[in-house]
Order: sequence, then C-alpha cells, then structure tokens
Amino acid sequence: MTQTVLRNNEIRLPFLGAKINFIGGLDPLGLQNASEQAYSRLLPGLNNVTGLIRSYSFYPWLLSQYPKSIVSTDPSKQKQFIRRAEFLNALISQSNGIQGINGGTLAAKFLEEENNSFDLQKGIYNSNGSTVDTYWKYPFGIFGQYYLGSIRQIGIIEEVVDSNNILLGLYRPTKQTDHSIVSGDSLAKAFESNISDSNRLLYLKCIESGIVNRNNLKQLKDDFNLREIDQTTEEWNLLTKLLISTDTPLIYGEEPKNRRKETIFHLMNFASDTNREINDREFTMWAYDSKGLINENEDECLSGWYYYQLNEYWQLACTAILHASIEKLQDLAGTGWYPFYELIEIISSEITLSLKENGLIESENDEVIQILDKVNSSEKNLYLEIMNTLGIQRSNSSFKLLFKLLKENTINAERLRQYVSENQYDLSKDVLSFIEEFQLTENLSIRPFLNDFLIENIFFRHKHIAYRKMGLGNQSTEKFILEEGMIRMIDLFGPGFTGPRVGNLITYLKDLQLLSPEGKISKVGIDFLEKLKYDI
Repeated sequence: MTQTVLRNNEIRLPFLGAKINFIGGLDPLGLQNASEQAYSRLLPGLNNVTGLIRSYSFYPWLLSQYPKSIVSTDPSKQKQFIRRAEFLNALISQSNGIQGINGGTLAAKFLEEENNSFDLQKGIYNSNGSTVDTYWKYPFGIFGQYYLGSIRQIGIIEEVVDSNNILLGLYRPTKQTDHSIVSGDSLAKAFESNISDSNRLLYLKCIESGIVNRNNLKQLKDDFNLREIDQTTEEWNLLTKLLISTDTPLIYGEEPKNRRKETIFHLMNFASDTNREINDREFTMWAYDSKGLINENEDECLSGWYYYQLNEYWQLACTAILHASIEKLQDLAGTGWYPFYELIEIISSEITLSLKENGLIESENDEVIQILDKVNSSEKNLYLEIMNTLGIQRSNSSFKLLFKLLKENTINAERLRQYVSENQYDLSKDVLSFIEEFQLTENLSIRPFLNDFLIENIFFRHKHIAYRKMGLGNQSTEKFILEEGMIRMIDLFGPGFTGPRVGNLITYLKDLQLLSPEGKISKVGIDFLEKLKYDI
C-alpha cells in the first residue's frame, strides 16, 4: 500500500468546506416538474406574472420608439429607457387610481410628497447605479423579468444582431412578413393609433428628460391606461388574434399546434356553461373530471389539462405527507434527534389506525388494493380535507387521495403515457410512474406499503432532491437532516398547487371584455366563442 510521507516542517490540513445555509426552497419532492411542463406546452407565450394583455402591444411600441429617441447600441441605454417608461406608467396609474400596475409601491411614495414634479431617475436607480429599493430591482425592469421571455416566445419581439450576426443585447419589434401572423410591428402601430400625437410626444419627452409633473400624469391617463382596451380598435383585434394564434413550437422540428387557442375555447365554454365567476383551479379540476373527453371523444388539449391536474393532486398529496411527517417529528423531538425507523413505524401505525377507524381496512393485514374501492370522497373534497387538517388527519386524507387517484385513473394511464410521449415531456418522476410502480406493490398489506412509501417516496426522495438542488453550492433546501439512522427537523413546508397560467389568461380575457369584470362570459365573449367553435 502506498503511503504518503510528510517532509520536514510540512503540514497537511483537512479540507474545510463552507458552512451550509438552509433556505426555504420550493417543490421539496421535485414532483412539480411534470405540471410545469404541461402548462408550459398548453399555454405558451404566457407565464404566471405577465398580468396585462395590453403590455403585448405597449412593449413593441415602446421598443419601436427607442431608436427614434436615443441613437445608441449600448444595452444600458435601452434598459434605462424602458425603466423610465415603466416607472412613468406606475406614476400615471397610481395618481389616477388604476390598479394592478407593477411598481406602484414606490410610485405611491413619490406621490405622497408635495412636489409638483418628479425625477424618474431617482425612482429607477440609486446614486451608485444600483436598483435595490427602486421601483423594480431587476436591472431590465418588469419587461426583462416578466415579459421578455413570453413575448419573444410568442414572436412579437426579437434581439438585434450586428453585421457579424452577433447579438447586441437590444430588442425590437418583429417585422410583418406574413399577414396571417401578428407581428410586433403591427401591434406597435395599433397601439400608437390609440394614442394622440400630443400625448405620444409628451410621454416620450418625459422619458427623455426624466421629469414628469402632476398635470402630465393626468393628461396621459387615458392613452396609457394599460388595463383598458377599446374593443372597436385594431389594437383589440390584434391582441385577440394574437391570443388565439398558432403556437410557436417549443421543440425544434415540432409541428405547430393550437394549444393556447384550444385552451381559450375550453375555458370560455366552461365559463359559458357555469354562468358564474370562474377561476383557474375550477377549470383544471373540471378538465380532470372530464378525463380529457368531450362527448366521449378524446380531446388532446383537454387531455393535457387532465394530466396536469392529475399530477397536481398527486404532488400535493405527497407534499402534504412530507409536511405531516416532519410535523410528527417535531412533536416527538422538537429540533432534536430521533431514531428514523422508529419515526416511520409510529407514523405508519397512526395512519393504519386512522384508516381502520374510517372503515377503509379491517386490519393491518389487509392488502392495499382492497382499499381503493372503499374511498368514496371526491378528489376535490379530499384536497379540501388536506388543506384544512394537520398531523395524522392530513396524512390520512393524503393517502386516501392517492388511493382515489389510483382507483379513478389507472384505466387511463396508457392513454396519458401516449400523450406525454407524443408531446415529448422530459420526465423522470410523475404521477404515471406512481401508477406503474403501484402495480408492483398493490398486494402488499397496508403496513409494509406505508413504510416503503414513506421511506422511498417521501424521506429519501426529499433528500435526493435537496442534494441535487444544492449541487456544489452551500445552500440547502433540506427540511430534515438524516444521519446514521437518526433524523432531526430543520423546517416545515406546506402543500400547494402550482400556478397553471390560467389565472393570467382569465385576466387577459377580462381586459379584452370577453369575460366580465366578475369573471362571467360577456356578450362580446359569447360572440367570440361562437366564431371560435368553427376555427378549432
């Protein structure tokens, strides 16, 4: 065996790593990826924070004005131009009672001062050029953080390149090359047609000078209200057309599809049938209940939303079990150490007793497969139970939801696997893998099943995900420390659904007056839906 010999006066020190910092983190079991891929495919060009449909015409217009106002290829100049415009919008909105415009907190503070005029530069940069505690911390403003990715994906802006095809970090609206496609240039022109020349010049003057007064804010209110769009205008027509346009493929070589248009069709049909205010979760739960079928025929788009909500129920139930399990650890040991496998036995014993008290099993020797037909509560009611209980009751409701999902969806698993494959989802762990794995354990008695599930799918799964997220860094999202058969609590993390972008889509439909402010389908929406039926 080779031995290392220390030379005279040589000292070898052990490697000392940086101290690990524990942070909150999201998705502690790494099960939300399937849901996120699903809604990304179904609603491309949107995200969960792009809350204003008129921004899809405003930003192309603003970018079209940049080279007219400032002749510079320095990206920092365009960033300043956009940041001044966004803070100006916030001041216009706050001073005129227009809600839902980002940057309003700092704008309100400016307006509380007795000054008649305001320095935009003081709202967008600190004296040292930093953006902390300004109207928006992200250097490229609301545009860069919230809208850039989505409006590039939907095809209305592009990054500028030089003569050597090198990206310059500048953006401009796309040119009109096909009249069947909504371009950034056409949206910019439509936006400009809805503002007066005097207000256009005033708005740009305020940006260029960096100064705006209270009279300016009042004068600019109507033209630069990003919450209202006149439905008799070309801007309204183009924004509506943009929403239902063919999706830009997310995968190279993929055939263009119309998932966004079809989602809008299903959402508005749902609104029409319910004739009351709707929300995003009601829609996805309705899609789940439909099992992706319309009049017993499979619908690809609705199947996507069925798969999304199925995965949501599953990831929520698993996360709730993790939360309840760590809560039990906290009850037993506080923040101290506790034997890991003893904890597993205690939790599975309590769940088994609860299942017996609920009439789902007669003894712990019952096979798991026997439980499935005894869960009579709906998925929605079990979800509500999970969210309104803690401890063993939460774990019990979570396992009941898992059993219910198996009972109602195993028959559709192969159809959903085909959907996932055809849409090229990149998945290693989703609800379909759970359904497949269950077939190997369905004849186990309840206690061994619970023990294995808790160890492999909850505790070990979380450790694996937390280590993967940490990588070579020193920030850990671990909710517990597990060492040499002992476990110690670090933090709790509650269950919840992901945001499927449908909420923002509903907001867009309200801004376009296709839905009323209360979320019901409007007269304009009924006419729009009727036309859409023949275009799906």
